[in-house]
Order: sequence, then structure tokens, then C-alpha cells
Amino acid sequence: MNRPIILLLFVFAIACGKKDKRGDENLTGDVEPVVAPAQPVHEDPGPTLKRRTGALAPQVRPTSTAAVDRWEKRDGYVIATIPLETDGLPSAGTRTSWVVDAGDQHAAAFGWSGSDLSNPQRGKVGLIVRVRGAALPNQFTVRWTQTDSGSWGERRLPGTMGTITVSVPPKVPIAAGLDEVFWSSAATHFSGSRSGFSGYAHQRAQFLAAGTTAAKPGFAGQQRRSDMQQMMELYSGMTSVNEALQADRGLLVRGEDVAQRTVPIAQITRIEMPAHPWERMITDLGAQPVVEPLAAYVPADMAYLHFGDLRTLVKLVAELDGWLSPVAQWLEERGGASHFMSRYEDQLVLERTGLAEKLGHVAVKDLAVVVSDPLLREGTDVSVIFRIANREALVAALGVFEARARGRHDQIATASMIIDGVTVQRLSTTDQAVNQYRAEYGDVLTISNSVGALTQLIRAHKGVVARLSEQGDFRYMRTVYPWLGESEHGFVFMGDAFVARVISPEMKILQARRMDAQADLLALNYAALLRGWVDGTRSKSGQELVDAKYVRKEELRHVDLAPITFNESGGAMSEYGTVARLAPIRDLERGLKNASPAEVEAYDRFRQTYQSYWRSFIDPIAARIDRSEDGKALSVDARMLPLIDVSEYDRILAEVGQQTVLGPDDGPGMQWTLAIGKDAKLRRSLDGIAKGVIPGDKIGINWLGDWVSFGVADRGGLWDMALITGLVPALDEPRRLEAGLEMLSTFPIYAAVHVASRIGLAALLTGLRGWVSDSAPGMVSWGQGEPYRDIPVVTISEGSGSPREFRDLTIHYATVDDVFVVAFNRATLLGLIDRCLAGDMPKAPTGPPSAAAEHDAQAVINVNPGPGGYLAKTVMGVAEIVLLAKHGQIMDDYEVLWRGLGGGGALTADALREFGVAYVGREPRSPHGGTFSIVDGFPTHSVYGDSVRPIMPEVPVAGSPITDVISRLGALRMTLEAEGEGDSRGLHTTVDWRWK
Repeated sequence: MNRPIILLLFVFAIACGKKDKRGDENLTGDVEPVVAPAQPVHEDPGPTLKRRTGALAPQVRPTSTAAVDRWEKRDGYVIATIPLETDGLPSAGTRTSWVVDAGDQHAAAFGWSGSDLSNPQRGKVGLIVRVRGAALPNQFTVRWTQTDSGSWGERRLPGTMGTITVSVPPKVPIAAGLDEVFWSSAATHFSGSRSGFSGYAHQRAQFLAAGTTAAKPGFAGQQRRSDMQQMMELYSGMTSVNEALQADRGLLVRGEDVAQRTVPIAQITRIEMPAHPWERMITDLGAQPVVEPLAAYVPADMAYLHFGDLRTLVKLVAELDGWLSPVAQWLEERGGASHFMSRYEDQLVLERTGLAEKLGHVAVKDLAVVVSDPLLREGTDVSVIFRIANREALVAALGVFEARARGRHDQIATASMIIDGVTVQRLSTTDQAVNQYRAEYGDVLTISNSVGALTQLIRAHKGVVARLSEQGDFRYMRTVYPWLGESEHGFVFMGDAFVARVISPEMKILQARRMDAQADLLALNYAALLRGWVDGTRSKSGQELVDAKYVRKEELRHVDLAPITFNESGGAMSEYGTVARLAPIRDLERGLKNASPAEVEAYDRFRQTYQSYWRSFIDPIAARIDRSEDGKALSVDARMLPLIDVSEYDRILAEVGQQTVLGPDDGPGMQWTLAIGKDAKLRRSLDGIAKGVIPGDKIGINWLGDWVSFGVADRGGLWDMALITGLVPALDEPRRLEAGLEMLSTFPIYAAVHVASRIGLAALLTGLRGWVSDSAPGMVSWGQGEPYRDIPVVTISEGSGSPREFRDLTIHYATVDDVFVVAFNRATLLGLIDRCLAGDMPKAPTGPPSAAAEHDAQAVINVNPGPGGYLAKTVMGVAEIVLLAKHGQIMDDYEVLWRGLGGGGALTADALREFGVAYVGREPRSPHGGTFSIVDGFPTHSVYGDSVRPIMPEVPVAGSPITDVISRLGALRMTLEAEGEGDSRGLHTTVDWRWK
């Protein structure tokens, strides 16, 4: 980029301004208030660039012929090699898949390359096929596809496909060693897959190639990738850890032997957690806590969600599930749908139905949902406590739910037990899909999916364990957010004791062990899928997999010798649960007494890094939730108080200072506002940059006021910008940033800066303009543009000596009262001037806020899609790169399930969900919805096509859940403030969310 462009971008970056005519007479004096008329609408011509969408046809090669050249018979299977012509091979960087149609005989095929076993000097490349049966058919067909490795990336590329008719000569030489060649070829094929199954299958096929399932000392140990400390971290990307463990299991590497667990848990050094002086802090607030009765039923070490009305909970959960499920599929590392909300509903035998909504206010006074840890997706205890208003109505509703559950599940067992003198009824299935514990005590009825959690709840009621209502941190937060009775929609609290539990050695060690056990379960499921892929057989038991030599007998138990069972419909399961529904850690605690030296070492490392990486964990938090009557708005007001170290909060304050700002009203687009205090480190850094670039001690940013804002307007140029920069993928089109620089003037990016000294602003501009003129004479044109509403507008553009592609590049700026605004696009600037004149810009607070929506903070984010819809469209377009890559993984999971379940026809939607969750932990489902099917033996999708016949859909994608979520977003405002002093130092954040 040439020097004038750097100068222009610098002007934009520091958001400087020029003395304007309106301020010449009195730069420092009072400015007459402007009465703003109705804001005009500035015409938006829309995007200039078009995104190439549609479908690409593959290159189809003529049908070719080949013949089997050798074969081997082994254990009811026939293995044969088929040499192929060189020009029929895939090129470098491609991925090849093969499908064999051998009539009623199941066949699996992989590409092969190597030497002729009878003539090592003669190289051969081709296909190796394993056909079930005693003999090969006289003739069969092979279909193949070749795809570019980047076909699921930022652009879609077509593939190549072809058909080979294979004949079997009357006399085919018999060879030995083809089984090893087959499995070696399979290992190579699976190494290029994107599914979690591939790591396991790649490594396991290597062992099967050697004709053994015995682990090789040294080989496995050198490639082991699991990290026990990673397994102890809450938000470390558990998918990556699980994939590493799957590879370990493929290598036949097991966890540590249970005999090594010799260190008593009590001897492990814990994280020190100094307590706040809560009672003094409550006194300083000048008020008393108002606490709801249900808090007396909850142990102090549980996270607590309280709702004043069951109807509010039912509506809120339904709304959030509808919003969050598609977004979670978009943002999570692993593709697909986990259905964890419905999983807990099934376990608890509770439903979000009209019955619950209608009877809620009759049967229940208020209710609480409590959990012992935040690992909801993997599996945790969930308990619902109802404060009874009408027992008959509540019991009748629960009876209806139970009857429906019995219709969905076979053989629901009923049992009864006594816990601390309280009778507990249990409904359960062997796979724990239903696992309801139900008890009545005091004036509550509690339903839980964990006997350990219910035991703690009963003990809290009896006063055996500490109650939440008695804790200082809870009482403090209930002083800040006093209970409002029925009018309080929701309240969330995670206290000191909950955090202490989550970071305790017991929790971390069990978390790691449970993940290790999950890898054992996955390994058994993956072995069954590998057998189904190769043999065309669905395994009915773990012993069947052992007999077929896909697993060892030792793999039918965990390292602590707990047995693992397997069945065709439910996959692997044990006392640790299933791959998608792990047993609550609360229920595993009773068996924890000792740890291994490796576990102790991992926890010590976790403990030492906890304070340094506090952002990776959790601090105590309380939040009040409010939902509008029409169900179209939700607000959250939350406070977080650190337990160990406030250094991160201090750094936030040091960066921006003590200054706060009132965010603007909802202007169309997206805007970030940051308060800049007089003592802010950021102010000093910017001042140093300005003085370093422009010579002169008097040139700086002493004119900078209380805040700065950056944003993008909801205009068509936003779509152009996303296309040019490659943020939105297109069909078979690379990024084109270089060719699109001339369109910068259409980009609706802007900055707005509060001006404290107009004289200082003018001085900076004078120095900057002179420096640019001296440094690059004639390269930059700097002059007056057409004024707007009596506001002078200045335009900076490239001069006549600049390259042609930059001739249309301009920067526009103006000063309106005490706000300086700058933008690439003139229409965007005019819209900012309108907002300034209407008073719709950030302001430094002059007194207490008049409403929660006007809460002042150090940072404010506003998102408000405008009537043009380009912001929403751009967000959906940008999401496509992530969705494309994720869809490639989902497509692979679908293929693994289809082939692994025997490939006997397309999977129904119900079967895909059932087997997907059971075998790989998630249903292969695109965030755009759509359906999978099998065409010519290969998987395809109704929205994206397949790897060789790709489809790039229009954005927004019609009928897509992601489209629905983003298009319904009305406005979103978030604020963040570091508040309080000393012991009360913490973060205060608000979220106001409205949807259409």
C-alpha cells in the first residue's frame, strides 16, 4: 500500500478533525442548541457487487473398465486388488471416495498404492476391495469421486466423478498379505476425513493391518496426545481433547491403572479463596436483603436459577431454546445438534407444554432450577424445586407427563428409597434416558436426575449442609437485587461455594476421569461403526465386536474395571453414562477417595494457573432477568465479584480510566462506544502515537473528550465490503481484496469522537495537514465538500498522482457541536450528522440514570439491523464460511453413520437423530436445516449439495433456522462497567435484547 493511503488510514484511525466554518468565530464558547427536524432518509443504492451462487456441475469421466488381478480369501471375506490406469487417479491435494455395487454382497473399497507382491520392482496403484462372501461376483461396478481439499472452505469447487466396470477373470492369481494391504489403505483413507471418527479409525486400521489388536509398546506412547490438565479445564475446547483421546484409543492406549491411585484427596493442596466481608458490605449498601423462601432449600454449593412463575420459565426456556440452538450449532467447535435441552426434559419427565403453562400459576407458587456444575452439554445434575400451591394440580400434571414418557420408552422401572427420612420415588430406564428422582418435603416437591444432588437438597432442608439463604454472598446480592415476589421473572446466582466446588480437586479429577471414560465409550461406538463400514454388519453386543477382532476384551471395561455394555440402538454405556449423556459428577463422588500422582500433578498445574487465567473459569455472579409481557424483549442485569484477584479488573480501569458514558439510542447498524477517562492509559497511548507520527511537541490528542465510538451503518456497502475481503464465501471465486480497494468509498464504516477542545482539534488538523503536504506533495487532495444542514463537510481524497484504483477513495469528516465524525462514505457521514443534531450520540453522564436502559458504563455495544437488512444479510453471509467448514464435518458424520450402520438405505430423520446421538454424541444436522440423502452411494444435502456437486445457497437461506434467528433480531444493547472499590470491586453488565 502506498504512502498516501497510509496517511489517509492514519487520519481515519486517530479520528482527527478540521476546524470548520461553524466554529471559526468561537471555538471554545457556547454553541447555540440546534433544533433537529425529522431525520431524513439518505438513499442507499444497495450493494454494487454480486455474489456468485447456485450449483456447480462435476466433471464426469466416461465409464472405464478394469479387472481384478489377484485375490485372497479370509474368514468369510474375499479381498481383491484392481489396478487402475494412471490417468484415472486423483491429482495431488484431492480426496477420493469409492462405492462398490456388488449386488447382494456388501463391499468396502479404498484406494491402494504399492508394489506388486509377486514383482516388487513393478509399482501399482489402484483399488482394493473387500467383499463379504465366499467368492467374488463375476462383475461389479465401482463409483468414485474426487474432491478438492478446500471444497468446504471459503469457496466451493466442483469435483470429478466416474464409474468403473470391474470384471473378474475366470482365473485370478491367489495372493497372500492382501488383508494387510487393505487395512493400510483404510488407514490412509481415514487420515483425510474430518469427522471425530477418523482419528480412531486411522489408528485402529494401522493395528489391524499388522494382523493384531495388541498395543505396540513405544509406538502408542510416542503418539499419545491427551493432556490431563486440559481435561480439568472448563472451557478448553473439550471436543479437541476428546478427539485426542479417540486417537489414543485407536492406538490402544488406555488411561492409568487404578492401582496407581494412592494419594488421599485430602492431601491435595487446594486453591485459596479468601472471603469477602459480606456483612460489612451489606451495611455499606444501606439496605437489608430480601430473600425468597426457596433459597432455604438449596445447598450453598449449587448454581441457582429462581423463577417467580412456572409460566415465565416455560416461555423463557422455549424462546431461548429457539434462539440458542441454531446459534450454538453455528458457534460450537463440533457440528450437529446435541439436543441437550430435550435430553434433560426426558430424564426429568418434564415437558414444556400448554399443560404446564396453563397450570403453572395454579399448581406452583414459585420454583428454582439448580445444578452442581456448569457442564450441561456433557451431563450434569439438574434439579427442579417447586414450592407447592396446589398439590393435586401439580401431581396430576406430573402424572400426565409420566404417562407420555411410558408411551415413548419401553420398560420404565419404578423404585422407592428413603434418603434421610424422606421417601423418594424413582422412574428410570437402563440407559438413563429416563432418570427421575422425586420427593416431597417441607412445602416443596423436588424432581432431580441425580440421587447425589437430591440427597444434598434434602440435607440442606434439614440443615445438615450449608443453605444458600444463609450465605453472605447470596444475602449481599439479594440486597443489590432484592426479591420482588411474583413480579420477579428470573434471578440467577452462582456463589463462592459453587465456584469453590467447580475448582476443587474432587471436581477436577472426576471431570478428567469422566472424559477419559467418555473416550472409552466413544472407542467402542467407533469400533462398531468401523465394523459396519467394512463388514456391512450392525454389532449387537460388545462381545460380538471382540469376536470379530475389532476390539480387545479389555476394552469392555474402564480402567477402574467398571464394565461397559453395548447394544445396537443405544451404543456403549456404563456407570459413567453414554457419550451424549454422561453421569452427573455429583453421582460419581461417592467413589472418590484417592488420586494418582499424575492427577495430583495436573491439578497442581491447574491451581497455579487459575489466578493467571481467570477468564477461562468463573467468578461469583448474580443476574436479574426480565421478560416483556409480549415476549419480544429480554433484559439481564448482572454483577460479578472476583474471589481471588482483581488485577484484570484493575487493568480494565487502567486502560479506560474511571470515566463512564451513556450509550446512544438505537441507531441502525452496529456501534461500539468506549469511555476514555482523563487518567486512561489508552489516552496516553494514543497521544504518544500522534506525537510519534507527526513531528512537534504541541501535536497530540489533548482535544480528545470523554468517549470514542466506532461502527458500521446498515447500508449496502457493508455487503460489498464483506465480499471484497472474502468474509462472505462465493461459488468458485477467490478473495478479491486487491481488486476492490477502489470501492472503499462505499464502505459504511465510521468513527465518532467526543471533542473536549476544539482549539486542540484544529491544532492537530493543521499540523497533520501540513505534514501530509510536505511528505507527499500533490498526492492527497484536502478540501471543503458540500455542506449539509449548515454543517461544513471536509473531504480528503487521492490526488492526481495516485494510482488509478485509488482515485475514488475519499474520507469525509465534520464537527457537530462537540462531536467529530468521520466516514469513508458520504451518506454514512450525513446520517451521523443527523444523529448528532438529534442528540442521538453517546454522552458523559451528568447524574444518576433515569432508567435501566440508560445505564452508564465504560463500554457500550449497540446492534440494530436497519430497514435495509444489509447488516443482517452480511452477518448471515459471514457465517457461511464457518457453516461451510462445519457442514463438511457434519457431512462426514452422516457418511460414517450411514456406512457404519450397514449402508442399508437412507436413514430416516428419527433414526438419524437416535443413532447420531447414541454413537457420536450429536445428530448430524446443518444449522441451515435441510435433509441428508444418499445419491449414487454418496451423501448429499438439500441446501449445500455434496462435495462434487456443490451448491452455494443464496443468503439469506430460505427456511433456515439461522436465517430465522438473525432476521428476528430487533435490537441488542450491551454495557460493561468496572465498578465499586476495595472489597466491592467487580464488573457490572447489562443486556437488553429485543426481537421482532
